[in-house]
Amino acid sequence: MTQTITIEPTPLKLKGRLIELINKSLSTTDLTERTAVTLNFRDPSYSAEHGGYHPVEIRFVKSRLGFKVSYITDFCYVGFGGYEELVKDMDFDFDCGIAQFANGQVLPIEEAMDIFHIWQDNFVFYATTIEPYICDITTEE
Repeated sequence: MTQTITIEPTPLKLKGRLIELINKSLSTTDLTERTAVTLNFRDPSYSAEHGGYHPVEIRFVKSRLGFKVSYITDFCYVGFGGYEELVKDMDFDFDCGIAQFANGQVLPIEEAMDIFHIWQDNFVFYATTIEPYICDITTEE
């Protein structure tokens, strides 16, 4: 079963290659009666000690036109010496209209356009060329 989702326009434009990656990831998931879907992209070898590709979570919620992006979050490890923890490195919160960064900076989401496009290009390149990620999908009724 090949299925695609309709993604509503956002203040930060999702490029075609990211939409293709999302649709490819969801191609075997039945979203007919679902109200939300979360994609978790993770590199199984990513660790605080050795680095790797940051985990990324993308959440969509059902809307009258299809699905809208709720948030896109890129995580990273901070700390060392047994006190490492996984935290939000970049969080593009479309529901609240803000972008938050690990350094404490908070911006209106429209002001994060440049960093979002750089992040998006890098993530899509890693996911489609290097292919380090496993994608886990969670849906809600």
